[in-house]
Amino acid sequence: MFKVFISTAERLLFSILATEVSIPTEEEEMTILDFHEPMIARLKSGVIQIDHKRKFTIADGIAYFNNNELKMIVETD
Repeated sequence: MFKVFISTAERLLFSILATEVSIPTEEEEMTILDFHEPMIARLKSGVIQIDHKRKFTIADGIAYFNNNELKMIVETD
C-alpha cells in the first residue's frame, strides 16, 4: 500500500492508503501501484479512481509520485 493525497491549492481534499490509483494524464491513463518509479505527470480533465472504489472528477492538475507517496494538486469543476 502507498499513501495518496489529493489537494487543491487551498486545502487537502482527501488522504488514504491505496493499492492502485488510475489517473488521467495528458499522454494516457496511468495506473500507479506500490513502489512505482518516481514521476511527475500533468493531469487532464477526467476521473481519478482509487482501488476501483472511490472516484474524483477533476478539471486538471499535477501528480507527483516518490518514496511510495502519490501527491496530486488538482482543480475541480
